[in-house]
Amino acid sequence: MALQITVFPNKGFCIGLTNHHGLVDGKSAAMFMKAWAYLTKENKPPLLPEELTPFYDRTVIKDPSGFEMKVLNYIIGDNSGSTSSDCRNNPKLFEFESFQSSDLDELYRAIFELSRSDIDKLRRKVPNSNPNNLHLSSFVLTYAYIFDCFLKATNEDKTKSKVFIILAADYRNRLTPPVPENYLGNCVVAKINFDDMREHVIGKEKEGVDSFTAIVMIVSDLVKSVGKEKDLYCEIENEIVTFPATVSDNSCHVGVAGSPSLGFYNTDFGWGRPEKFVVVSIENGAISMAECGDGSGGIEVGLVLKKHQMDHFASLFHNGLSHNNNIV
Repeated sequence: MALQITVFPNKGFCIGLTNHHGLVDGKSAAMFMKAWAYLTKENKPPLLPEELTPFYDRTVIKDPSGFEMKVLNYIIGDNSGSTSSDCRNNPKLFEFESFQSSDLDELYRAIFELSRSDIDKLRRKVPNSNPNNLHLSSFVLTYAYIFDCFLKATNEDKTKSKVFIILAADYRNRLTPPVPENYLGNCVVAKINFDDMREHVIGKEKEGVDSFTAIVMIVSDLVKSVGKEKDLYCEIENEIVTFPATVSDNSCHVGVAGSPSLGFYNTDFGWGRPEKFVVVSIENGAISMAECGDGSGGIEVGLVLKKHQMDHFASLFHNGLSHNNNIV
């Protein structure tokens, strides 16, 4: 983990945080920041409240089949099937992913806001019949809408000829036995759909289903599958094997960094809510999500695209909602 605090005289300060996902997931990072902020406030008890007191015991996550070693060996490229603990000493385990591209200078970052009324409007866009009993949460609707705009804005980008959906789910209360909510570590599971979404949308449009609803169906199924696996470890192992086959120069995986439920805007160091929360590590094609900073119940979505793609995306985003939204 690394922290950097930048002070702007008479203006405020910015806290930068980066960490290896082997250390913490998003929920743990948010808990760390809130605990730090809590302890800096005046007139607070010297001890953290229970929900912010970190729980470190890794043994609460049961691993009778040695799944941990399979994952560690996969990370360091050892496919021998060894369950030796020696791989924990391999420095490759502690390498950060780097994003190298000749297009870095052409990339632009923006944050788009969806209000609660915007999300309700998206919910009404889904056919009333709802034959598949779709899960129409704010997360599903926001992700599907952003993904739909992303597909259209990058349609001519050869590096994104194939696009896949991936999201991470918190499994603290979904494991057997459950893991404490204040567990400080990484307890997320990736949920991946291995269908090329461009082909999926084209196929559904031929059936008379609009692109937004077609994507809602996929995201809804992924969310509904969370915690329903008959053999979670087997499913993850299959994903580990299948995922590399979808990685190529013309493919892109659009994941979600952060979550509206993490509450980063509730991190108060004694001077009120933060002015802005930004996930800066999304240049690899991911989008970020957070609750709106004004506490209105909306969602902020960040993404990085080339200039002409961002312009196209913004046009699609606004036109789809039929009124002007705020862009930061």
